[in-house]
Amino acid sequence: ITDDNDCEVIIEEISINEPANLTAEIVSDINEICAGDELDISVNAEGGTIPYSYNWSEISHTEDSITFINYTVTVTDSMGCETETSTYITVFGLPEVICPQNFTITVTQNVELTDASPDGGIYSGTGIEGNIFNPEGLNDDDYTITYTYTDENECVNSCEFIITVDIEAELSVNKISEISIFPNPNTGTFVIDFKDITGKINYKIYDTKGDILLTDKFINNGNSKKEINLDFASGIYFIKIENSEKTIVEKIVVQ
Repeated sequence: ITDDNDCEVIIEEISINEPANLTAEIVSDINEICAGDELDISVNAEGGTIPYSYNWSEISHTEDSITFINYTVTVTDSMGCETETSTYITVFGLPEVICPQNFTITVTQNVELTDASPDGGIYSGTGIEGNIFNPEGLNDDDYTITYTYTDENECVNSCEFIITVDIEAELSVNKISEISIFPNPNTGTFVIDFKDITGKINYKIYDTKGDILLTDKFINNGNSKKEINLDFASGIYFIKIENSEKTIVEKIVVQ
């Protein structure tokens, strides 16, 4: 370029390359998890001018044991340009699982496990076959049983309880039937003939878990009979009769 005074200036062509717009996207392997699960979450940034810096934040609220978390990340490039992106993650609470109370069994008899909740879980541990605890062949000891439940969201929780096997406690029982129970099986009503067991007699009726359901005591002067009326569910029960000289255990079948 030349002006009126014949002065010249040379203008060179300058190219300015503008970077692509700065963009970011949050990447997560899943958007629904159970409480306690690990979450792998990251951000992919493109454009702008590297290097980038990241500022994460989260806001959460809970409704009916479900927590909703809004993760937000602000990405800033080296020129101070910013972009922001966010995503929601749903966190399901674990199901509440309740186990039966600890109990003791003193007879080699299968025990059906029915008191855990919610229904539909799985029992596991030594002696477990489905929902049956089988003490056959087990030493007298404490056995930890686990009940595991999976809910509709595939969230898993569990609880534990202890079954104490104490079979030897009954091995000293007189195996000769010194009493008569009739009818047996029965519908819950039966007669106990104590025969020649005399003196102060204590007796108790308990289930296969060892829970005492009925207890009584009386003085027998000889050949006493006692009618028992049980309002029990169908199943197997045991009666334990004791006086100062002996202990007798007999099985009762309620149909």
